Amino acid sequence: MRFLGLGLAEPVPDATTVWLFRQQLKQQGLIEELFEQLIS
Repeated sequence: MRFLGLGLAEPVPDATTVWLFRQQLKQQGLIEELFEQLIS
């Protein structure tokens, strides 16, 4: 929740939502770029 900037009253994405988003990033070749930005 903190990572996404969500409050206690807001719904939190479930594991399937996160997994599907990751799959979309991977298919578009963007996942490596995203992790590079998170690491640096």
